[in-house]
Amino acid sequence: MMMKTILLTSLTLMGLQLSLGQTAPSVVLANQESHAQNLPTYLVYRHFLGWVNALDKQATAAGMTDSARFAQPFAHAGFASSDLDFLRKEATALDTDLQKQDTKANDIITAFRERAKKAAQANQALPAAPAEIHELQAERTAIIVQHMLNLQTHLAPEKRAQLDSYLKREFAPHISLKPLVHPSSGAITQTSTPTFTAGQQ
Repeated sequence: MMMKTILLTSLTLMGLQLSLGQTAPSVVLANQESHAQNLPTYLVYRHFLGWVNALDKQATAAGMTDSARFAQPFAHAGFASSDLDFLRKEATALDTDLQKQDTKANDIITAFRERAKKAAQANQALPAAPAEIHELQAERTAIIVQHMLNLQTHLAPEKRAQLDSYLKREFAPHISLKPLVHPSSGAITQTSTPTFTAGQQ
């Protein structure tokens, strides 16, 4: 019974870990429609910035010298060159901030699992699930919202409206509600809009 409780608790924490974990957007080479139109705006921006960061990294790895080449898949979203520079920086900053949160979450979960293991071996009651996990989740959401606001504030009103229209019309429909399946390396293309998993931040 004790081991079963540990397993259930660990699975719960694994779920929390996944909700906190970095999701380089799950990319599927199919333009699959989804029912993600009612997603919170900050989650749509989170996945868009994650896609931007992945495209930028891929362009850099491919040795592309055109600094705007990474933006080719969303060229009709209406970004000017100066906007693209800011967009790239914001996407990179969000990725860095989320990775820091992930490290904190992983440390907390690892420590909890060790305490739970020792408690089980000593036939003692399991420790309570760490409250810090929920605090980190709230902090993670706040980080995403802040980067969304940074981008929105930088853009001129008409540019922001154009981006929001693009995200609603062409990007959000590709955010999938299915469980995340990590793609193989090189799965991101420069020519198709990917499908993203919305169940994670």
